[in-house]
Amino acid sequence: MRILHVIHDLDARSGGPPIIAASLAAATARLGHEVTLLSYAPIDPKATSAMLGQIPGFDQVRWECRAMRGGRMERYAGGRLVNETRRMIREFKPEVAHVHAAWEPPVVASARALRSARIPYLLLINGMLDPWSMSQGKWKKRFCMTFGWRRLFDGAGRLHLGNTDEVEGIRPLGLRAKGVIIPNGVWPESIEAMPMPGRFRARHPEFADKKLLVFLSRLHFKKGLDYLIEAFDKAAERNPDWMLLIGGGGDEYRAEIERQVAMKRHCERIRMLGPVYGAEKLELLVDADLFCLTSRQEGFPMAVLDALSAGTACLISPGCHLPEVESAGVGRVAPLDPTAIARSMDELLNGSNDRALIRLRARELVLTKFNWHRIAEQAVESYQQVQNEKR
Repeated sequence: MRILHVIHDLDARSGGPPIIAASLAAATARLGHEVTLLSYAPIDPKATSAMLGQIPGFDQVRWECRAMRGGRMERYAGGRLVNETRRMIREFKPEVAHVHAAWEPPVVASARALRSARIPYLLLINGMLDPWSMSQGKWKKRFCMTFGWRRLFDGAGRLHLGNTDEVEGIRPLGLRAKGVIIPNGVWPESIEAMPMPGRFRARHPEFADKKLLVFLSRLHFKKGLDYLIEAFDKAAERNPDWMLLIGGGGDEYRAEIERQVAMKRHCERIRMLGPVYGAEKLELLVDADLFCLTSRQEGFPMAVLDALSAGTACLISPGCHLPEVESAGVGRVAPLDPTAIARSMDELLNGSNDRALIRLRARELVLTKFNWHRIAEQAVESYQQVQNEKR
């Protein structure tokens, strides 16, 4: 089968969607399908290269990336991406397409070209249409839904959803396209290649005897760092050996986070690491005592799967839509309340939890339920379904 993926970019700083697109493309290519991925060129090639280097089989994907030229006109009309999509339709002749991050106008225009050529496509929603997301800039999004975006969603062969919560979240919109749940995943090879514990601490001796609570995701208001910082400040009073390490890109929100940290009593025990990629990210996750993601909303958080792959206990919010973290005994799902989050921190770090048992359960969870090899088979099944419906 010839499969075309279209995404705005594969920039490592763009969070989960680039990892999802690249991993799904690689996983289906490893099943023997002919896969092309089309995007704009990354802003940070070095970081993107490090990210893609950890995706097994990406070298089997034909990656067509083009520099974004034309300034504002290209950003809002996507002429170059659309022209490249049309070229792919003529030359590559895809039988099915997978469209990612569809709030981006150039991607919408590319999907329109696919629809005109009668190429069926799956559309990754990734939490974009749930009630919290739709309430952010709601008038702009209502305008977009009225003028073009609803046709994009209704024209999809399938809406690619991450979990059952997302199915319920989009129901009020009354979209015509059917939904299919295809979760995100991890690579078994990446678990086998995890670094030995102690490397991050060896490079940072100031953390050697500390309990490390780690946030590692894009810096953004929706990630709930305000709740996490407040909760840590409460719990740190009783736990003088705790440190909170905040890693991630997002310069536009960094100043606000630094301002919040500076106002806390235990600000000296909260460190901003900046973006962390590649081997350094894995070493940090392996050495973490607790991974924390108290998001207001997530589509499907890749960061939590990365932490579980490293065998690290997780403290997450209901907005992460991963109840399996608690049901599998590898962490807690705490409501967005600083007191409740601080209490969960205490339970996980000061309770009778067996770190070795958590590591075993965490890796078993991701290998059985969130394995890219099996997820690729689910995706191919959906591709075949929309092909048959087209016929």
